[in-house]
Amino acid sequence: MQLYKESVKIPGEVFEDREIPSDQALVTPLVVRLVARLESEGYLLDSTRMKVKLCFDEAITNGVKHGNRENFSKVVRVRLFRDETHWGACIQDEGDGFRFEDIPLTNETPEEALWRENGRGLPLMSLYMDECVYYDGGRTLVMKQLLKP
Repeated sequence: MQLYKESVKIPGEVFEDREIPSDQALVTPLVVRLVARLESEGYLLDSTRMKVKLCFDEAITNGVKHGNRENFSKVVRVRLFRDETHWGACIQDEGDGFRFEDIPLTNETPEEALWRENGRGLPLMSLYMDECVYYDGGRTLVMKQLLKP
């Protein structure tokens, strides 16, 4: 995981662009729509579908809950993109961002962190996705997966 202060430039072509107000009740319908779109594009295998779904749920929930602090007037925006080698998702909130030093990460491996009640989202996403990079001081997450031949 890396965290940059600068803004992200989404690589490649954006093929889905959605946003929701910061309401936890809207997260699951958005996740379902995103997973369905990836399936229609042929990007999800049966073995990865649930992992990707869980990563979307964690990332969007983090934006709603921790980023925007469930302020309904703020939105979480998700864009799916693709280039020659990857498909990916860019998740942005309108919060204040974060610093890794302020997040209670432990010395656990990502596999061990999955069993914690709280604080499992960042290690989970880094375990299941090929790449997770944060931009805009933590307000933007870019997750990528290699395209499978």
